[in-house]
Amino acid sequence: MDEKLKITLRNDYAFKRCFTDEKNKMAMIDFLSCVLDIPINEIEDIQFLDKELTRDNPLNKTGILDLKVLLNLKLKSKKEIGIEIQNVWLDGFDRRLLFYWGKMYTSNLQKNKSYTNLTDCVIISLVGSAFKLNSQLHSTYQLLEKSTHQKLNTAIEIHFLNLAKAKKMEVAENKKDKKILSWLKFIETDDESARRLLSGESQVLKILNETVEYIGQDPVERALYESRMMLKHDIISSNESYYKKGIASAQKEIDEAKAETQEARAETEKVKEENARLKAELEKLKKQGR
Repeated sequence: MDEKLKITLRNDYAFKRCFTDEKNKMAMIDFLSCVLDIPINEIEDIQFLDKELTRDNPLNKTGILDLKVLLNLKLKSKKEIGIEIQNVWLDGFDRRLLFYWGKMYTSNLQKNKSYTNLTDCVIISLVGSAFKLNSQLHSTYQLLEKSTHQKLNTAIEIHFLNLAKAKKMEVAENKKDKKILSWLKFIETDDESARRLLSGESQVLKILNETVEYIGQDPVERALYESRMMLKHDIISSNESYYKKGIASAQKEIDEAKAETQEARAETEKVKEENARLKAELEKLKKQGR
């Protein structure tokens, strides 16, 4: 019998597979309602968009989000949402998210259209570990006036969801965080019993968990999940290898620099000794010449 496969929605294949399933559309609506603090009854519908971010020049970088969603609100307004899972926080990741946001925002501007037609864009980042910006479970960044903290507009909004903190938290720190904590624990865990327990508290999570269990049971889904997991491990291993090689190379350069410094100091000492000897000889000759 095959070993039981542990599934986690931190795996981007599983995350996309679960949330883009048509029967799970309500799960995505519930998740966005929770993170963006928008009542569900104000959400009319969602639409999944092309995840690849366009570029206006072949030399420019592009990017691919894990999920890209158009959120249609009943007040005839809309928001474009980019969702990105990052298992380990890396230097520059915050700038990468700003790059993604910029690509999303500018791609909405059509020729001969006013800037007022630009759609508000939101980035939601789920960070697995080593999140550095703050210690909050859920933090939101916007453009604010420096002294009064007045918000410039609603065009830019970046959310960080700290999965490592969610894993450690037993109880939400406040009522507002209770629902989001359940969501993040469900996404973070690879424990089947923990996920079922969380599913018992929410019909939305219960339906979503059916897809998670299906991934673990279906041979094709398992293969796709494992291949993605292996790719992630290979990338991490490759990065570690390059890091170790970089450390070794840097250490070698340091050792060589130390050796060169010691040689230079030894040469300097020799020159000083020779100068002292010559000075002494000169003084001796001067005395003899008197």
